[in-house]
Amino acid sequence: MKSKKINYKVIPGLLVVMSLFLFAGCQGDGDSILPEVLKPPVEKKEKLEVFALPDEVLELTATTKWVKDDTLHPESKLSLVSEEYNSYLIVLEDKKEDFPLNMELSYYTQLISENLKKDLEDGQISEVRDIEVTGENGKLFDVSGKDGSMEIVYKYLITEKDDAFYQVILWSSKENIETNQAYYENIITSPKFREVSTGS
Repeated sequence: MKSKKINYKVIPGLLVVMSLFLFAGCQGDGDSILPEVLKPPVEKKEKLEVFALPDEVLELTATTKWVKDDTLHPESKLSLVSEEYNSYLIVLEDKKEDFPLNMELSYYTQLISENLKKDLEDGQISEVRDIEVTGENGKLFDVSGKDGSMEIVYKYLITEKDDAFYQVILWSSKENIETNQAYYENIITSPKFREVSTGS
């Protein structure tokens, strides 16, 4: 599968986002970014499970069908895979000091979404929704399009706290996402900031 390229001068950290394609392309056949979709089976029980970043600044809730996989992406602060559902999730952190002074969350969100859209065939961005993440501002949106013969949906939650922006990115096939909307929506809207103790 041919590597996708991006204008690295536009925004730091986009290399991290776009290299998702390189990883995911190895998961299926030569023409698709994901294996054949498997839908969450209703007959199997799942339990909620909380996953936290190593520094514990952020946590999210998925289920016992998801496991950590530190090989998913080298820059990810948290990487989760559900092999049964052919679904993936990563959390990326961008330090604000790497951006122009007073970079706003809305502009950061626009840069991320527009650059991913350009690297998908027939790329489309959904309406951006506002969300609150433990008192902090956040943005929710989807980016969808084709990679080869496979239709993909990336679900994004972008938020910020103190000196960093955070991207929570969940992706799977379009069919899988649309068939199980509530399941994936619950995961992508679950992140919370934790109170981090500074010690005495």
